[in-house]
Amino acid sequence: MSKRKSPQDKKRESYLHDRRNTYGENDKASRKNIPLRKRKVNRADRRIVVTDLTELAKSAGAMSQDLDDLDLSPRPRAWFKKKPDEPLGQVLKGRIERRADLGEMDIELAKRRVEAITDRQRGSSSKDEAG
Repeated sequence: MSKRKSPQDKKRESYLHDRRNTYGENDKASRKNIPLRKRKVNRADRRIVVTDLTELAKSAGAMSQDLDDLDLSPRPRAWFKKKPDEPLGQVLKGRIERRADLGEMDIELAKRRVEAITDRQRGSSSKDEAG
């Protein structure tokens, strides 16, 4: 059976494992855009192959060679890689620091909150060290 977690443990795990989309677009847009980017990359690769084959076929026809005898050098494929989402703790630290820089939050309060998030991510708290 699994061990029961305290609320502090749950929050620490949430800061470490929960993710937030910080790419800069609507988070629901990635449902369409990620598959679209993958399709575009594959389509571009297919176009390159077709272009190469037609050029080889024209040169082979002029020289009356078989396509099997031609050397097809591989080209590097285009690729798409999704930018990973950021951990919740890191996103919250950034928000707090931005608010402090803009003057929306007291700097000392911001430092305490960032320190609390960092402590929670490490799994320790100031109370444990003091007591």
